Amino acid sequence: MRKGLIIGAGSMMALATAMASPARAEDTAAPPASSGNDVASENIGDIIVTARRREEKLADVPVSITALDEDQLKSAQVITPKELSNFIPSLNVNTGNSREGNRFTLRGQGATLAAGESVVTYLAEAPVPYLGAGAAGMYFDLASVQVLNGPQGTLFGRNTTGGAVLFTPRKPTNEIGGYIEAGYGNYNNREISGALNLALVPDQLMLRVAGTWRERDGYTTNIRTGQKLDDLNYYGIRVSLMMKPNDWLENYLMVQDSKSHNNGTGFFIEQVNPDFPYFQQQLQDGLALQKTLGKREVDNNSTFFLARTTGVVNTTTLSFSDHLRLKNVFSYFTSRSKNGFDLDGTGLETLLTYYDFKGAANTSANGLSNEKYLTDELQLSGESFGGLLNWVVGAFYLDYKPKGYSAQDYVLFGVRRIQEGTESGTSKALYGQFTADLGLLTSALDGLKFTAGYRYTWDKKEASSNIYSTTSDTCLYKAGAVYPDCGYDFAGKFSKGTYTLGLDYKIRPDVLVYVTTRRGYKSGGFNTNSDPSGIFADYITFGPEQITDYEAGLKASWRISDISFNTTLAAFTSNYDDIQRTQTVSVPGTPPSVTNLVVNAATAKISGIEWQQAVRAGGLMLDGSFSYLDAHYKKFELPGGIDRSGITLPYSPKYKVYGSVGYTHDFGTAGEGTARISYSYSSHFRFNDPDQPGNIMGGYGLWNFDASLKQIGGTALDLDVYVTNLTNKLVVQQRTPYYYSLGLVSAFYNEPRTYGFRLRYSF
Repeated sequence: MRKGLIIGAGSMMALATAMASPARAEDTAAPPASSGNDVASENIGDIIVTARRREEKLADVPVSITALDEDQLKSAQVITPKELSNFIPSLNVNTGNSREGNRFTLRGQGATLAAGESVVTYLAEAPVPYLGAGAAGMYFDLASVQVLNGPQGTLFGRNTTGGAVLFTPRKPTNEIGGYIEAGYGNYNNREISGALNLALVPDQLMLRVAGTWRERDGYTTNIRTGQKLDDLNYYGIRVSLMMKPNDWLENYLMVQDSKSHNNGTGFFIEQVNPDFPYFQQQLQDGLALQKTLGKREVDNNSTFFLARTTGVVNTTTLSFSDHLRLKNVFSYFTSRSKNGFDLDGTGLETLLTYYDFKGAANTSANGLSNEKYLTDELQLSGESFGGLLNWVVGAFYLDYKPKGYSAQDYVLFGVRRIQEGTESGTSKALYGQFTADLGLLTSALDGLKFTAGYRYTWDKKEASSNIYSTTSDTCLYKAGAVYPDCGYDFAGKFSKGTYTLGLDYKIRPDVLVYVTTRRGYKSGGFNTNSDPSGIFADYITFGPEQITDYEAGLKASWRISDISFNTTLAAFTSNYDDIQRTQTVSVPGTPPSVTNLVVNAATAKISGIEWQQAVRAGGLMLDGSFSYLDAHYKKFELPGGIDRSGITLPYSPKYKVYGSVGYTHDFGTAGEGTARISYSYSSHFRFNDPDQPGNIMGGYGLWNFDASLKQIGGTALDLDVYVTNLTNKLVVQQRTPYYYSLGLVSAFYNEPRTYGFRLRYSF
């Protein structure tokens, strides 16, 4: 392992040296370049990221990052995490049973149903509740979205094994101004967004109010209910206040509310298992009917979707001197979700059907559907010994608990049932990290820095589950008992230490190479859907998982004549242990049933390469990225002795490619115009671990187009036009392969071609 890492680092060092070979006269000024997938012509020195919990230039951070600003998100029509994954290397999004699902998977590590997330989302440095993370209504008035690959278990609030996604809102500034934007498109798309910035007291008290609203008709018709499914209906509003009463005190207050409430997702049935002993004729009839319907028509029972997240984040910074700062980040979020879907896609009500339980939150992650989250993080950071040491120490605290009633009302194998559930817990951590500039010790080490960090986390979890028949009040997982005496309580504690070690070396001001190793950790939990005294008693509690990764990287800006280049490259390998995996297993009985079971069933090896490239030549902009991922289980045995060692991890395509070509031209008084066409491709990947029909998602690529005209006729008016899925390609976005457990395979399609325009007036 170490030999391979040294060889990889040496190869990158050689490449960096080659890039640094042009005449030293060019070293005096960094050439214009962009970060990875940037679609705007920016100098890399102007791109500020917060990957190490402080503002730094992207080129100076020895971490694999993709940073996107609001213009890039708009041009790519990013509304949900699924669109975000189109141009982020190694990122995939499992949307689950809803088109707006947000289960991020980075480098083969993603969310596990009934377990924690491997990729944590942050808003203004505060972790966002899992079910509200990255949902529609969050992508507005942002300074950037940063995607950090690899374990982030030292400096960030929540432990992660896969990475972090940072939403950074625009903060109030010492200006008076803003913008208003309106748009229209096909499927009756209507949208309005805007922001107003005020300097209430110049340099001391600044206010920013921003919001967005969008509605779009659905493009899938449910012939059973008449609903237009796959619609958009969301809003987001954010109010932020910046207070700087003096030079040493700063307080940033942000309040945000976002909500998405639509008709739900349209499922269609793809396959039926002819040997499945239940509802065979109804399933076959449903499949035959679906074959007669159009690609945008389904026969579903009533569906619905709701996700709402409200939060307050307050950040207070005390600057004792230029070299010593104390910062406190406090947050309070509430998150509520409801999701009803027709998984079999046939209108059959007796196999699996969800109902809208009025007054209750309702989601497949039942225990986290109606929660309140409180976090507080205290950081002391500074520089010591004349800048030799840059350090930060801190403490993190998370407390989450139910905010209201959570329950699912559904039919499974002919039995209508209520499943009540709660989850609560705390997470406490202490951490410290320092970076030493070794060049200040001796000129022979100029440009070389060493980073070391450690964190220890203590997690405590409690959960409850209460499942009973609505017709007889019979407890389904407690023999002989009746409601309300159906409940089980679960409790456990988990803890682990994590670390970061790294070296980075600036060969020249615009060429950085680095090597790092990190350990990440994700807490354990409980299978609350199972009977603690039943056949799965040994699997009631599942333990933590952890990952140790090794990464070597390069970040370089260089030029040939008047053509500027920006290159980022990362090679990594990881050892993934005690992996938490969800399996859908059959539960014997009359009638039969199925349950989701999380087990620590595997170890895995994950290796790959991520490359991002930008080229600028006058008005020509070329941007691209490529990722190669080899993520496979070294050892994996499912309950029942089924050996799955050697197969690839779910949602881990081997190849991902993104490319765009754009051109900007100044039309004088008419304005500045830009046109761009882009292509994104993902190779095939596995949905679930067991082999069964429908389990492999075929690779596909999509084209998008956008164009803009800025400052039309010398005014403050801008026009943007866009076309997504330019060729109107029809592919499966998400599949639910339950061929053996439910006797079917169902799926839903990607979005059709959409197009529209936006007009923005800045003032």
